[in-house]
Amino acid sequence: MKILNPLLAAASALFATASAGVIGHCPVQDKFCMSIGVPESSAASGSGNIYFQVQSVADQYSWVAVGTGTIMSGSNIFVFYTDGAGNVTVSTRRGTGHTLPQPQSDTRVQLLAGSGVANGIMTANVLCQNCESWSGGQMDLQGKSSAWIAAWREGSPLNTQSADARITQHQDTDTFRIDLTQATVTQDANPFVTGAAAGTGNNGNTNSGNNSGTGAGNNGGIGVGNTGGTSSTSGSGPDMLLIHGVIMTAAFALLYPLGSILIVLVRKWYFHVACQVVAFIAMWAGFGTGYTTARNTGTLFKDGHTIFGTVVVSAMVLQPILGSLHHHYFKKNGTRSPVSYAHIWYGRVLMLLGIVNGGVGLRAAGSPQTFTIVYAVIAAMSGVAYVACALVAGMRKGGGSGAERSKEDGSYSPNSATADFGPNRYGYQTGQGADTSRNQQYQFQSRGRGSDEQYGWTR
Repeated sequence: MKILNPLLAAASALFATASAGVIGHCPVQDKFCMSIGVPESSAASGSGNIYFQVQSVADQYSWVAVGTGTIMSGSNIFVFYTDGAGNVTVSTRRGTGHTLPQPQSDTRVQLLAGSGVANGIMTANVLCQNCESWSGGQMDLQGKSSAWIAAWREGSPLNTQSADARITQHQDTDTFRIDLTQATVTQDANPFVTGAAAGTGNNGNTNSGNNSGTGAGNNGGIGVGNTGGTSSTSGSGPDMLLIHGVIMTAAFALLYPLGSILIVLVRKWYFHVACQVVAFIAMWAGFGTGYTTARNTGTLFKDGHTIFGTVVVSAMVLQPILGSLHHHYFKKNGTRSPVSYAHIWYGRVLMLLGIVNGGVGLRAAGSPQTFTIVYAVIAAMSGVAYVACALVAGMRKGGGSGAERSKEDGSYSPNSATADFGPNRYGYQTGQGADTSRNQQYQFQSRGRGSDEQYGWTR
């Protein structure tokens, strides 16, 4: 697709004449921009009409959105997408954090003249009659640092007139601030076209925006005439929520189960430890990205996913300690202890809880169905592999000799407990015909190191 150029000089001049006080910001340069104007009467009274324009490349975005405030939670959000008939649908929604913003009709908006799709550009000229306050907050119409957020999703246009249409999760976001004292316009009328009445669209959460006007963006490009009163507080970058999901999936649905499987298949404790250390580090990296995202969206410790996830991650700190205690005890005694079983079952429970919480997070984020399916497949495959290895370990334990069982359970080398402290070290015989006095002497000498049965030996 051809990248659109900035507004033609003539159009910019016309725009500047019609709306000298309008200022704007582009979340995505030349592809997605917003401009805003506040009538002098509204600025003086602190309430009343404000006007804003949103433009985007029509066939590149599934939807674009702007909202008030610094975070998604509690934001007064305006979502824009093509209606499939040459016009624009504007959907007013209430931000609730990680979850899909829900349509609401409290915000009174009208889609004005100049709105529509022309020359490959979607333009929405909007009148908002009560944007100075909403259930989630307030906006000072004379604020020198009015906070706004933006989000977008690339893809095929929605092409629907339904204001309740389900939208997929955003790909990226932006936050910025606008000095509304520099956005003052003289007339309480549509500042984005010349000779237009204040409103030509429908109220509330529906619209039939007409395409009769000459919008500032309908002349071959996307841009804003004045950006002097705006500042971006976070540039476009990788979607932290997506990064969080990928890392946590790798940690709980892949690496932790793999580390548990390696102890059965390879029977070398250091492979198990290496894999679990990588998983542990990845888990904390994922927690960091999740914490940042939740803090920025205002959902930190306000929904089940963030609370439950924090509990699981914090509880996992104890697992390496239990593993170390198990390892040292087994190396010394050649058998498991209660700590060993605590390490095994505690880890299994935390892995399962982490995987379940990942599914909760996908649902809370309104993730595409494809993501959910991929996650479910990965988790199921890891679960099947883990159960299969557990069954194999059980069969080995049931069918092998005592010494073999001890070795397999602990996965230690031949130079560990059995070799160091077995009967042959002391030159004693076991079984039928053994010297009773020497056996008794061995039993006395080995006291504190574990009985014959603990090491898998029989007399």
